[in-house]
Amino acid sequence: MSTVASVECTKCGAANRPQAKFCGACGASLVVEVACPGCGAPNPGSRSFCDECGSKLGVGSVPAQPTSAPAPPTLSDGRYILGRLLGEGAGKRVYLATDTRLQREVAAALFKADGTDETAMRRARREAEAMAKLGEHPNVVNVYDFGEEAGQLYLISQYMAGGDLQDLLSDAADHRIAIEQVVRIGADIASGLAHAHSQGVVHRDVKPQNVWLAPDGTAKLGDFGLAVAEGSSRLTREGTIIGTVAYMSPEQGLGRGSDARSDIYSLGALLYELLCGITPFVGESPAAVVSQHVSTAPIAPSGHRTGVPAALDQLLLKMLAKPPEARPQEAAEVRDTLDLIAATVAGADSAPRDVAALDRITDSTFVGRERETQQLRAAIDDAISRRGRSVLVSGESGIGKTRLVSEVAAYAALRGAQVLWGRCYAGAGAPAYWPWVQVIRDYAHERDAKTMASELGSGAFEIAQIVSEVREQLPEIPESPPLDAEQARFRLFDSISRFLISASDRQPLAIFLEDLHQADRPSLMLLQFIARELARSRVFLLGTYRDDELADDHYLNVVLTALSKERGYAHIRLRGLSDHNVKAMLEAVLQQPLTRRRELKLAETVCRESEGNPYFAEEIARHLIDSQVLVWRKDRWVVDFREGQELGIPRGVREVVSHRFEALPDETLKLLSTAAVIGREFDLQILTRISGLEANAVLAQLQPALDETIVRPCVGEPGGYVFAHGATRDALYDDLPALHRCQLHIAVGEALEQVYEERIESHLSQIAYHFAKAAPRGDIAKAADYAWWAAERAVTTYAYEDAVSLFDTSLRLFDSLSEVEPRRRCDLLLALGDASWRAGEAERARATFGEAAETARDLALNDHYARAALGYGGSATRISITDQADERLAAMLTEALDMLPVRDTALRVRVLARLALELRCKQAMDEAGRLSAQAVEMAERVGDPKIMLRAMHSRQWSTMGPDTLDEAVASGKEMVRLARIVGDRDMEFEGHHLRLIAHAQLGDFHTVDEEIAVCDRMASELHQPQYLWQAAVFRTMRALMQGRCEEAGRLALEALSIGQRARPEAARAVFGAQSFLTKLADGTLGQLTGLGREAAARYGQAWPSAFVWLLTETGQLNEARARFADLTADSFRALQQTSDWLTSVCALSIASIAIGDREAASGLYELLTPYADLCTLFLGGAGCLGSNHAFLGFAAAAAGHDRDAVRHFDLALARNAEVGSTYVTPRVCYEYARTLLKQSDGRGREKAMGLIDQGLSYARRFGMRVEVERLTQLRQEQREQKSTLGWTALDDVAQSVEQNRPDLRAVAAPDGTVTIMFSDIENSTVLTEQLGDRQWLKVLHRHNAVIRRHLSEHRGFEVKSQGDGFMVAFASASSAIRCAIAIQRDFAALRDRLGSQVPCVRIGLHAGEVIREQEDFFGHNVILAARIAAKANGNEILVSAVMRELVAGSQEFQFGEAREEQLKGLQDHHRIHEVYWR
Repeated sequence: MSTVASVECTKCGAANRPQAKFCGACGASLVVEVACPGCGAPNPGSRSFCDECGSKLGVGSVPAQPTSAPAPPTLSDGRYILGRLLGEGAGKRVYLATDTRLQREVAAALFKADGTDETAMRRARREAEAMAKLGEHPNVVNVYDFGEEAGQLYLISQYMAGGDLQDLLSDAADHRIAIEQVVRIGADIASGLAHAHSQGVVHRDVKPQNVWLAPDGTAKLGDFGLAVAEGSSRLTREGTIIGTVAYMSPEQGLGRGSDARSDIYSLGALLYELLCGITPFVGESPAAVVSQHVSTAPIAPSGHRTGVPAALDQLLLKMLAKPPEARPQEAAEVRDTLDLIAATVAGADSAPRDVAALDRITDSTFVGRERETQQLRAAIDDAISRRGRSVLVSGESGIGKTRLVSEVAAYAALRGAQVLWGRCYAGAGAPAYWPWVQVIRDYAHERDAKTMASELGSGAFEIAQIVSEVREQLPEIPESPPLDAEQARFRLFDSISRFLISASDRQPLAIFLEDLHQADRPSLMLLQFIARELARSRVFLLGTYRDDELADDHYLNVVLTALSKERGYAHIRLRGLSDHNVKAMLEAVLQQPLTRRRELKLAETVCRESEGNPYFAEEIARHLIDSQVLVWRKDRWVVDFREGQELGIPRGVREVVSHRFEALPDETLKLLSTAAVIGREFDLQILTRISGLEANAVLAQLQPALDETIVRPCVGEPGGYVFAHGATRDALYDDLPALHRCQLHIAVGEALEQVYEERIESHLSQIAYHFAKAAPRGDIAKAADYAWWAAERAVTTYAYEDAVSLFDTSLRLFDSLSEVEPRRRCDLLLALGDASWRAGEAERARATFGEAAETARDLALNDHYARAALGYGGSATRISITDQADERLAAMLTEALDMLPVRDTALRVRVLARLALELRCKQAMDEAGRLSAQAVEMAERVGDPKIMLRAMHSRQWSTMGPDTLDEAVASGKEMVRLARIVGDRDMEFEGHHLRLIAHAQLGDFHTVDEEIAVCDRMASELHQPQYLWQAAVFRTMRALMQGRCEEAGRLALEALSIGQRARPEAARAVFGAQSFLTKLADGTLGQLTGLGREAAARYGQAWPSAFVWLLTETGQLNEARARFADLTADSFRALQQTSDWLTSVCALSIASIAIGDREAASGLYELLTPYADLCTLFLGGAGCLGSNHAFLGFAAAAAGHDRDAVRHFDLALARNAEVGSTYVTPRVCYEYARTLLKQSDGRGREKAMGLIDQGLSYARRFGMRVEVERLTQLRQEQREQKSTLGWTALDDVAQSVEQNRPDLRAVAAPDGTVTIMFSDIENSTVLTEQLGDRQWLKVLHRHNAVIRRHLSEHRGFEVKSQGDGFMVAFASASSAIRCAIAIQRDFAALRDRLGSQVPCVRIGLHAGEVIREQEDFFGHNVILAARIAAKANGNEILVSAVMRELVAGSQEFQFGEAREEQLKGLQDHHRIHEVYWR
């Protein structure tokens, strides 16, 4: 006989019986468990989810602790004597106790919480308070006492000798009890709940373990540990799932608020289990169970058990309804119904099996999507870990998107996320951003006004514009300042994005958007925006769409392309189920394996006909049962058809729908046809009004459609219903006669007017849609007015694309009227044109404004004409990229000015200001200046600061140039002051921008950097793409000026990314200009030839000039000379003195060197001379190349004016160093050196070599490859003239090391310092000539041997040797000096012995930090050491001041007095010391 091994206690080692939970010897826990972080229940350590509440175990879960202290023998000063342990739950132990005062048995519950666990203490007190509040009731476990003993809370309650309901179920055959007993127990529990609810207490955890039985069988409700008073604040986290998974309501499963109706749902689930032996929903995981609670209809109890009364069947299904409002609203109603059923209980088995099977069709096992489910669960886990994710799921109709999303939503809720839903509907007048409105409304429903205000933050006003409930909840929201169209929409998008991300900080959000193929364009644009912002948030965003219904021009395609480039995005395409999975689904429906030949044949047929589409497979199964192909015989489903028999399987969606309709009563079908006119989603209140029926009658007629799942209630939308399949609604709508359809549309429109009279603005799109649909036979003028009104509403909510469509509808309707008021039509055209601009439809806008202008002219509507002319021009650009004027616009504005009365009005100021800007583009600078001055003067008289700001803005941009910089500085300051007074942040930024570019041209870069910092701050505050882009452009400009080319390239790309969302064309143009400079530096400028040629043809005069420069840099001199000649012909007639005139002159000046046209170069020099002390900018601050002296130097050098060139180059180097502009320094050094090398004196040549070294130092530091090559080549050319230039072996070695740049980190001291020693033979060239080659080689060999011997002795590292020149590296400065002294002493001894044939050696030393200085180490320290050595005489050792300081503390060496020396090629004087070695 086998025996079961005992369980050994890990604490004391004692043996215990296998079923024991605690050690009999020491009381220690024997079960390895972890406590659930959600409800505290203990679970086996191997589990992933809590079997009490479904929360995920793992991170944050802690081992379940045994009672913190042993139970005291008595409680309450000895009144209660504890006896045996009755049981143990997650938070308490319950003992049988004796009340010595009343001599009765009681239950004593000792809570495991102690004073250190505040949450558990609160929960314990809450249970006691809740049960005490209920007082005595026959169906509630009565509480007698509550207190604290030795730090432990205890609760004394009625002892229930009959045990709990779970025990009764466990002992029952088939895990179910008699129907009569189910009804009686249900009535008892409902009575207890009714009492609790009347006291304002919601239980929230109704389950068999919490229902106790008295000896007489009376059921009593107990364990109110999760109870909460209705209306009170939750002690649990919002979104936490409260209750036990098998019995929880859908709203609890989604983490939403629960009320009395949640208890009714749980009671329904409990009674279902008592009756059927299983809970309504089972699954492989808690997520799967919650998913079914949320989205799957339960099988009727009669499908599991024969003899269930129809009334009980219907009651339980009603209690298990998804929307709370569809359930019985009070527990008393449930109790009364059960009492009636108890009186009529009968045991007949009347429920046909096919009904149950049909029910299971909507509850088929979720098969074939395991991979997708795991992928989506992982994405949710990522989001909860603050790695926000966005996923789009696509597939054909019926492929299972909704079911998959439901499963995932349940998992998200289990993981603690708040689940939010948004559904898209085509047509039916859904307002703009409809899915997002639902999401925000869903979220706001769970929050009070104070919390919402806090979470909405500064974006509350924008969000309230589209979600009326927010406005109602927060009526005092301050209005945001006005912005232009795109900025306003960005502010809305950014407000919603920041709100959702901020809300996710409190609790993760899981947002589900269904049917995106039906979404309006603004909703999709918002989706694209939000998905891009999610990277570091706790937001999971999932959208579904039908890819087979997505047209090529649908905006969702644009979104899909954009999202594919975002991190954290994934796309899942659902395909048909495999044959194996379809068969498994059928087996789940029929609840039997399909193994017989006919069954397998049937399964094969369903697989083939459905092509793996779950919806079609379900409908085929439904059809086979309805048509008696599947029949119930002898406790089994049997396939009943003959070989070759036609099964009549539906061939498409419409045929499926027709089959479904056949089962409906005529009145239901008629009602559904009426509902179809309302839309795929319809409201019971509207349907009641237009059907002419009472609400009860509507519900009754709707019930068959609900039973057939043709329609279903909208979760979270009381009174809302939706057609389960879009094809159903479409079929019903299409089958309606045209006249009847129009009549119904009118009825719907009128019903919407009446129902939403108080808040009609939120429903304007719906009303407009229905009246427009009825227009041929309805009130066309009314329809046109509503469409206009709805369009204006769309503009205020930044849904510009919707506004265009609605204005179009209004215009079409107006034009169909027999009599149209021309002025109103003109107003409508102006509104349509404005909306078209805002929607980005520029050509459409111009055409519309053009038509409006013609209408206004014909009607002599002067103001309308002026508005049309302004509208035709659109908004004036801030950064000019083209000087091509719009001739028609200029003519229209001029005509508008003539038409307007000559008096001071804001409209006239606007026309003057806009015309001035257009005249600037026409090169009519004088006229532009005159009109802009008039605009400013008139604005002063009008007295409107906002109009004044527009006028000042126009004045500065229309007259911008190097001669008006002082005015620009003053105007910029005044604009900032005025803008702050009126709260116009746009113009405040413009004022700072104006000051920035003016001060930059004046060379005041200290103020420029201050203004950039202000613009950065304002851009961050405003968070508008326009300003964020400009701030990024300014930062790039400064990086380029300072030669930080690699960083500038990265910043330019960032600016482009931002600018694409603000001003795409301008952003691309600015990026192209900045890329010119970065690619010029890295040698890839040729890549821009094609784009440069296109820009030169398209944009203003600076672009053709810059293209000439590009051609010279890339060696395309023939084309460069031809273009240069065109631009400089006729005394530079092609160059107009506009804001970018100086940019053109500077570009042509540097190009003139390669062109070789001295006469044109002289002309450029004369043009630029008056502006020598300025700096030239391009594209309104996109770039600056520093002082104009550099370009004057280029022009002078090209013209052959060397003296002027030298003067300007010197000034350029000094001025650029002062303002922090080094980009052009290597080129200046190069051209300056070339100019000096033309001269014959040695001093000029020596300075040229120094300039080459200086230029190379900068070029190498900043990675300017082209300049490095240019300067290196120039220096190489000079090596052929060594003797003339005094070139030595030191120069050869230094040049070679600079080019090769060996890694010296291995010889660095621990602090990163490396000491460099250079040495060579004094006057080696003279010695070579004196000794001859053979004798010189002997001397050289002896010299090198001496050097290398001492290097070895002093641990020197030979970096490079060339001829007699050496460069050596040392880790120690002292070792280097010792080595140098040893070398000199050795050569001195050789000279004493051998005489003059021994050469004199000169040595120089310097130290630097190779680790920290990296690239600059070679450009500075190596050159400096070589120059120090070159300054030494024979037999002399010289060191830098740095070296002197490094070894001063040792007192080992003697040094001479410091002397200031000008070292070759280096600008500043350097202090050096002689080392005494003799």
